Amino acid sequence: MRASALLLLVLCLHLAALAEPGEEEFRAGNACMEKRQYREALAHYRAGLGKAPAERALLFNGGLAAYLAGDGPTAIALWQELKKREPGDWRLLAKLVQAYQLTGDLKARDQERVELMALWRKNPAAIQQKSFCREQFLVGGESVMAFESWQLEGDRAVRYTFSVLSPDGKEKYRISLGSYEATTQFGRESGELGPNDHYWHLDYYGPGEHRTYAFQKVEPTYDEVRKLVTGILEGSIKPLSSSKKSN
Repeated sequence: MRASALLLLVLCLHLAALAEPGEEEFRAGNACMEKRQYREALAHYRAGLGKAPAERALLFNGGLAAYLAGDGPTAIALWQELKKREPGDWRLLAKLVQAYQLTGDLKARDQERVELMALWRKNPAAIQQKSFCREQFLVGGESVMAFESWQLEGDRAVRYTFSVLSPDGKEKYRISLGSYEATTQFGRESGELGPNDHYWHLDYYGPGEHRTYAFQKVEPTYDEVRKLVTGILEGSIKPLSSSKKSN
């Protein structure tokens, strides 16, 4: 099961003690983060940055507090300042993708993503995870974490996964965009697809249940998939097919 948005982000906090100056503010900010008091945490981190403006932990945690408080511009400003010092930190680039998504600046979001993917291609072995978090959002009363795979792998390759979380942070179900080899091969053999074409489908996977919501020959963009997922969660898009496991 995937961790909750809060848990995942808090686990990414810098927790090591700082040398003076800024240590008191750093600890106070972390304590607020644990209580989900994000604006208060940001105030503490900013106070610490007033004493230690180049401190990595304060810049990173401050951006995180701002992001969780819904303050995208501040998160971007703090993380971009850190990026000047650490341009090769893939986690930081992923955070900037999220922050620009929050502000609606999709051009800047895509530029950061291009840098992120280039960094992965340069040294994929250095990044252990098979995907990165693109976004965290609420829709239809549901908490969602969206992930993008670095590459398509295996016979049931997945590009995007939208993990829908319960209040305790466990995954209730997921919706994913994938291209499965068996389906694609059938399309090629039947003449519906060319030799280099693929079928793409948007599927729901929950306890004992599978649904297909979209099925197409051209790979949709992230924003197109996000719109479909939003419609599914809001109840305006119905499945094309569904099946349940019998007891």
